[in-house]
Amino acid sequence: MARQNIQCLFITANVVVVCSLLFFVLNNSAVFHDASTERELGQVLGTPLCDLAQDDGSPKPQQRKHNDKLPPNTQPKTDKLVNAPQGPPIDTTGRSIKTIVQPLVDVSKKRPSTINDPYKLVNSAMDFSLRQSETQPKPKQQKHNNKLQPDTPPKTDKLENAPKRPPVDTPGRSIKTIIQPLVDVSKRRTSTINDPNKNVNSALDFSLRSHTPKATKRPVEKNERVDITSILNKARKKKQGIQEYQSYDHMKKSLRQRSTHRQQPTMTKDNNDDGNDRLNILLLYGDDWTLKTLGALNSFVKTPNLDKLAERGMLFTHNCVTTSICMVSRATLYTGQYASRHKTYMPEDRNMYAKGVWNETLFDLLKQHGYHTGMVGKWHHTQPPIRTFNTFKNYHGTHYITRKETNETKHITQWNEEDALEFLEKRPRDKHFALMVSFFAIHAEDGSRERYRPQNKSMGLYLDEDVPKPKTATDRHFHLLPPFFDNQKNFGRGRWKGRYNTPTLFQKMMKNMYRMVTEVDQTCGRILEELDRQNVTNQTLVIFTTDNGNMHGEHGLAEKWFAYEESIRVPLIIQDPRMPKTKVGQRNDDFTLSIDLAPTILSAAKIPVPTVMQGRDMSQLYRSSIPNELQWRDEFYYEWFTGNKDDIPASLALVRKNAKYILWPDYDYEQLFRLDNDPFEENDLYQSTLKTDKALLETMKTRMEELKQLAAAGVSL
Repeated sequence: MARQNIQCLFITANVVVVCSLLFFVLNNSAVFHDASTERELGQVLGTPLCDLAQDDGSPKPQQRKHNDKLPPNTQPKTDKLVNAPQGPPIDTTGRSIKTIVQPLVDVSKKRPSTINDPYKLVNSAMDFSLRQSETQPKPKQQKHNNKLQPDTPPKTDKLENAPKRPPVDTPGRSIKTIIQPLVDVSKRRTSTINDPNKNVNSALDFSLRSHTPKATKRPVEKNERVDITSILNKARKKKQGIQEYQSYDHMKKSLRQRSTHRQQPTMTKDNNDDGNDRLNILLLYGDDWTLKTLGALNSFVKTPNLDKLAERGMLFTHNCVTTSICMVSRATLYTGQYASRHKTYMPEDRNMYAKGVWNETLFDLLKQHGYHTGMVGKWHHTQPPIRTFNTFKNYHGTHYITRKETNETKHITQWNEEDALEFLEKRPRDKHFALMVSFFAIHAEDGSRERYRPQNKSMGLYLDEDVPKPKTATDRHFHLLPPFFDNQKNFGRGRWKGRYNTPTLFQKMMKNMYRMVTEVDQTCGRILEELDRQNVTNQTLVIFTTDNGNMHGEHGLAEKWFAYEESIRVPLIIQDPRMPKTKVGQRNDDFTLSIDLAPTILSAAKIPVPTVMQGRDMSQLYRSSIPNELQWRDEFYYEWFTGNKDDIPASLALVRKNAKYILWPDYDYEQLFRLDNDPFEENDLYQSTLKTDKALLETMKTRMEELKQLAAAGVSL
């Protein structure tokens, strides 16, 4: 039935078009009731006017001869069309073609450039019908005095998504009631010019746009879709065979392909791409790594795979953590917030899991937006809501782990590798993935005499080499620290004694630690090779970083917590397929922070960054086409204020590239360092009598207090 209706619409539109052409040729020289004129129209159309009726098995009115006239004041019989407003009957007696066609010509002149008024859609519909009829096989011509056999509908090709209509009996029907089905179709259309793939009515809109007289061309703007109007104009010019566009389906497919093509966007700091090019996420997250545990920054240590990652991406030399301790820094990663804001200080704290809080954190947002999520290794908090991860394997604390399921014992880095590769191999290929590989290495094994326990296969590494001793790893430098460090309870000094207090012990600990560094590097290499094997490297954002730094004898201390450079500056490597080639392999010395990780990852995933996050998208540093206009931070606030003042005293700091101010609030003790000429923080200038030092001290004290308040208030920093 739908097929019959569509043919009726197409043929009717052809009648109207041909009549329009004859209007200019005949110019009142013929009358509609003349038999010779009607035969001529029938030869042109290949179908007699009387045969436009649909045969649905119902009784048909007696067919009148062509030279018959309707009696005066007699309306033609017709069935009512559902929802179609009935137009006045047209008495064709003695009417010329011009008087019949002229109303359509008038409508054509008045039609708008949009499709907002469905009653002005006639010309667009006729144009669409003409294009469609050029590609449809025409039915076999019949003589005017022939009738279709009962129950034999006219042969026609099906039109995809054509709306079904009741049968239409056309003899004696007014033109308005014949065109009305197209008006009804236009009322129901919902597609827009940006989405030509939804239904047939979009094509009517495109046709109308393409025939707007004297359309003014304008240049295509950045990130704008290609103008489809020009494509349709090109198609209309090819009337003989229509060559490239041989059917409506072909044209629809071509339009869909071209309309989704975008010009390569200019790299800008506010670049917004389509959601289709969002990236997979691979976060390689170390534990206790410092700048000197990366081969690219310390030639002694062997990390060839991470060095290669830096060559294929960007290495950030002034990346810092806002709190240098495992559990707090990881909570900052998940939330994108300062510790004073997320208030998750200890592993058992569940503040970040509170209702209305966790749903605006990194991994929960990734899961909400369709990512296949995984975390293998050290989580260091109570288990998150079960909805967050498709794969969640949480383990840490010792360097060798025996799994109950298999009773198999392996080094923890080996378990990291196996679990990561299993996730990548078994992930669904029709979804983006986000995987965090959270290494426990190179964290020391607390409570163990060995502290660092590498795999047996690595024991030959660094065997005949001496690890360089840090410049500040002396007793003199320890006594330059604030006096409250010199007590038996201080964790930093106490752990130094168990690891680095003799040259032999220092060499043993550092070599075993570096062996574990190389083991993590090898695992990272195998994971990256798996990305290459799956051919998704160019669709994946890869980040290598860590939770905090560590002191390996510097200042006569061990471990983290404190606001000294070795504790707060940590490695960061980003490999991003969006990175311009001119930036690849470069180093960046801007201040990037641990609060920036979540916004950077969410931006790469095309997920809006919640306003509660306090960091920034670091990709701006390498994607901005106008770097000089990018206002990036030139200072930051550091905080650590939990723990007992005897073992781990609280410390707050304002850090700049040329200076650092540290406050020890438990003891009301202050320090000032000029880092531009004192990078190892050997000369405390707090007691300096120089006016410049005093002025700098007061300025930095005031500024730190301001940033402290802003951080606690949740302001983006």
